[in-house]
Amino acid sequence: MFDLTSLLGQASSVSSPWYHGVRVSEATELLIVVALFLGVLVSVYFIQRWIGDY
Repeated sequence: MFDLTSLLGQASSVSSPWYHGVRVSEATELLIVVALFLGVLVSVYFIQRWIGDY
């Protein structure tokens, strides 16, 4: 069976990511990414409605 770890690389050596000097957990980082993704989807939806493209 093919080992995907060779493609994905090694785990990060950073113990906890940080944003603008504030350390956050990986769960918080995932929450930030999901919130930004959903925010982009909502923004695109409303921009398309505003320009009459939807």
